[in-house]
Amino acid sequence: MLKVCDVNNFDLAYKILKQSFPLTERRDYKGQKNILNCENYKLFALFNNDESEILGICGVWVLSGVVFIEHLAVDKKHRNKGVGSKILSLLSETFSEIICLEVEPANSEIQQKRIDFYLKNNFYLNDYYYVQPSYGKRYPEIELKIMSKNIALDEQKFVFVASEIYKKVYKKEPSFLGDKKY
Repeated sequence: MLKVCDVNNFDLAYKILKQSFPLTERRDYKGQKNILNCENYKLFALFNNDESEILGICGVWVLSGVVFIEHLAVDKKHRNKGVGSKILSLLSETFSEIICLEVEPANSEIQQKRIDFYLKNNFYLNDYYYVQPSYGKRYPEIELKIMSKNIALDEQKFVFVASEIYKKVYKKEPSFLGDKKY
């Protein structure tokens, strides 16, 4: 069952987030807990049948015309069992907007496996230049790619999606769009 996390089960969800993403790719505990109060943010958890255990999580931002998956993570004990695909399927049933996410370019085997997982789940790898802003002053920006579910983004739609993510998630202007590298 996919349910929205609240403060009561946040610690269990954050444990999965922390084991799956380095601090350069997520907020710290306090920052992550604070965004639970953001109107556009939802932290979903996929529970087992009796709701005693969280199998995986998905943090999404519901923006204008786009749902941005900021994090998708599966508990280590439940990886390679279809949990991530189940979460993506349930999100597709929940939202009619374009569903997008960020991935690292395929510079390693694990990065390629991650991209292949999303491709298997009907995402397109959009080949435009994109930079994820820093999650903190001590951390660098990261060059990533945007993947979109069920539809490849043309240049106009990519600029729209990137702008929405930057302005509403990262609270920054997407200055890289002016570079015309995409």
